Amino acid sequence: MISPEPAPSATPTHPEPEPMTLPPSRYGCVERREDAEAVLGERLPAAAEERYFDHIRSCAPCWRAHRLLQVLYTEPEVPAERSSNSLDREFVGILRGLSEAKEENTWGGRASRFGASVAITALVTTACVLALMLLPGPSGDLFALAPSRIAFDTPDTVYGGFDHPARVYGRIVGGHGRALAEDGEPLDDHIFPAATRLQTDASESMQLQLVGKILGNIGPGSELTWRSAGAAEVDLSLERGLVAFRYDRLPGDPILNVQTPTATVRIRGTVFTVEVDDAGETAVSVLRGRVEVLDVSGTRVIADVRAGYRFDVAHHSFADVGRSEVQVALPLSQVPGVDGEDLAGGRIPSTWTVPGLPNKSKYRTLENLIELTSKPRRRAQSARVASTDRTAKTSLAPNDDGQTLLEDLLRDAENRRAEAIRSSLARCKELYLSPESRYRSSQCLNSFMDEHGSDALAAEGHLLIGIQRMDYAGDHQAAKAEFRKFLERAPDHPEAELARYRLWLAATEHGDIREAKRLGRDYLRHHPRGRYVGQVIKRFRGLASELGR
Repeated sequence: MISPEPAPSATPTHPEPEPMTLPPSRYGCVERREDAEAVLGERLPAAAEERYFDHIRSCAPCWRAHRLLQVLYTEPEVPAERSSNSLDREFVGILRGLSEAKEENTWGGRASRFGASVAITALVTTACVLALMLLPGPSGDLFALAPSRIAFDTPDTVYGGFDHPARVYGRIVGGHGRALAEDGEPLDDHIFPAATRLQTDASESMQLQLVGKILGNIGPGSELTWRSAGAAEVDLSLERGLVAFRYDRLPGDPILNVQTPTATVRIRGTVFTVEVDDAGETAVSVLRGRVEVLDVSGTRVIADVRAGYRFDVAHHSFADVGRSEVQVALPLSQVPGVDGEDLAGGRIPSTWTVPGLPNKSKYRTLENLIELTSKPRRRAQSARVASTDRTAKTSLAPNDDGQTLLEDLLRDAENRRAEAIRSSLARCKELYLSPESRYRSSQCLNSFMDEHGSDALAAEGHLLIGIQRMDYAGDHQAAKAEFRKFLERAPDHPEAELARYRLWLAATEHGDIREAKRLGRDYLRHHPRGRYVGQVIKRFRGLASELGR
């Protein structure tokens, strides 16, 4: 039996359509890569940026890529500059920690650790021996021990600081002035110890060198006292006048302190001037590097003076470096780290910051900045020629073949050549003797050696170049090379004693103490009654026994 179909309704019904839903937008690694730069530059819309961060939270590789880009796009933070007082305190703390560690490293302290370290030491020793055995030797044998490449510095050589007493001396390089001992008595010697007062009159200036490294120029009407020198600090005090210093300081060298009536100037390596006027006020100018100006007690920094500025302590004001400061510092115008023509030759070095001075080297001259009020006096150079008796040479004898006349002509030419060499060398000497023109002597000596260097009569040029390199540039190594060249070419020259003394002095001031002792013995052997015996014995008292041999 078939069931009847239901009767159709009067009003047919239609099903309601389901609402349309859009597929979710895909945001994956590709989209993240495209948006990364915009996110880091904060240029992406907020909705897109939210999708970006939702994705990298669930995707480890994209998170790492985002962090890497973030590090690359973020500028590193520049640490704030620290004052020298802060650095000094940190250094003192390090030294204190080393001292405490050294105290702990006593026999009693090591006894408790000895048992534990024996096994480790044995293992390390065995490993080192095996490693050395496996290194191929000079002949290629695999089991031959490798040659040792460990070099030990001699304990007799000083690197940085002035630990050896032979170095703690100053030396008057040139000019005129007075050196007074601690008790006020004048010193007749050009070499002086610490606790020496240096004075110049209103018409004088003087150049000096302290502990072989610090070069100074004392202006007219100045008074400077060298108080002390040690491995950590060299202390000076300026009572009046204007002084300039150049200190090409190396790591391990002491700090230079200049005390004035109203301030303390602390220098780690620079070219600078300090002035104390008639009222006792202090001004500090910097041409290269930087200096710190502290209060008179030396505990609080009141100014950090950079190159090109002049700081007035009384008014706490800055100004440009003036002409007087450049003028007093110009005799110290050697350019550090440059070989050859590096003594400026009358040019203000490009490493100095002098406002208002052209940058081109040929225009950075004293004439463009300072009008010299007093020029070094030059003696008139006469072109004298040794007179020769020609009374019997006016006519040739019948049996004369001209040999006598030829010898006379050659002798005259030799005399003129020797006179020309002496005259050229004398001009260079005059430039060097005056502190106001010393910076010009380098160019003069180089030109002299280029023209006459191959002549045996010009050997003295090596001695003068060595003296200038030592006194004016502070380059003791180059000076020693020039002194050796002079002694090789002219061992019997009247100035051979001066060359041997200078050779010893350069080694002493440079800190080559072992070599200085050897050169001191050599000088005493050649000149047991020489002019500089006292200087050698003063610094190395143990060499006095060499005089009796």
